[in-house]
Amino acid sequence: MIRNIFFDMGGVLVPLNKERTLKAFGELGVTSFADYLNPYLQKGFFAKFENGDISAAEFRNCVREISSRKNISDDAIDHALNLFLDPIPAEREAMLRELKGSYRLFLLSNNNPISLAGICRTFRENYGYEFDQLFIEMFCSYRMNMSKPSKEIFIKALENADADSSQTLFIDDSSANIEAAQELGFVTCLYDVNTPFTEQIRRALANG
Repeated sequence: MIRNIFFDMGGVLVPLNKERTLKAFGELGVTSFADYLNPYLQKGFFAKFENGDISAAEFRNCVREISSRKNISDDAIDHALNLFLDPIPAEREAMLRELKGSYRLFLLSNNNPISLAGICRTFRENYGYEFDQLFIEMFCSYRMNMSKPSKEIFIKALENADADSSQTLFIDDSSANIEAAQELGFVTCLYDVNTPFTEQIRRALANG
């Protein structure tokens, strides 16, 4: 029986728009940002940022170092990065509220403080309450200094959640992350962006 649900954020709860953020970074003189940005696993200094190995200030300085422009502001960098993430759609917010009544909900996300702050701000503006109120805990890679698909992050999240993997549904759009979770005994759902969110969640819970 499923008691817990671990949600990925980018690509599952939050639609992604890679081309929009690459265009914005290009306008800032950063034409190589595609070398670091990946919907499933970041690279280089971006990977270090999401793993909590460098701070937001250090990340911004790394962006400035590879830019052909001078004096790019913090706000301009943050804005360009946040264009990668669309607002959480209303039907997904409603589904999370419904699930919260029957399951223990957690976030398990490779993320960074700039993007998370942007998502939380937009969510508050759209829905009138805090994003983290939907979850018992939000497990973010930059806070834990470990990232998916490392098994360590799954193990640590289970321990902190006081959850049994066999009673936990993990939903992610990365096959590597799904495989890591399966090896630890999670019930899993490989999210398909072309299938409605609510349909996939209900099916996964019925099959679990």
